[in-house]
Amino acid sequence: GLSQDEELKVIDSLYGPLDNTMHQILKVAHHLRSASDTTMKNLASNLSTRQLLRIARRLHEYGEHLSDRSAYSILHNTFLTKFMPNLPRSVLENALRSCDVTAGRESRAEDVTISSDQGVLRIGKTEVPIYQTEAVSKVPDIVF
Repeated sequence: GLSQDEELKVIDSLYGPLDNTMHQILKVAHHLRSASDTTMKNLASNLSTRQLLRIARRLHEYGEHLSDRSAYSILHNTFLTKFMPNLPRSVLENALRSCDVTAGRESRAEDVTISSDQGVLRIGKTEVPIYQTEAVSKVPDIVF
């Protein structure tokens, strides 16, 4: 596998300078990989270089929109900790603690604003033009 510096260079060359969130995720990945404990090594397989590239791409594309997303929540979503057995979950929590990755303020659905004006739909900080179809008859008019 790649060393931490090599992974850092690859991710940096593809997605530009890394923010603190990605540095924390890389730190956890290499902490898990370098451990002698088999549970930690098994957890490390969830943070492969390919997975780290996916996370970096998401942070690069939606970084400012995910600014409230901490390394803690990204890692918990990556590992699907809700569905993990107790032992691996506690090992992961200890690894996160030892790498100084702590729970931050989580975004709630109430924090997201939704608006539509002048042909642009805004959900949070994401903006998308509203598609105007020419075949209006094919758009259902649902009345409840």
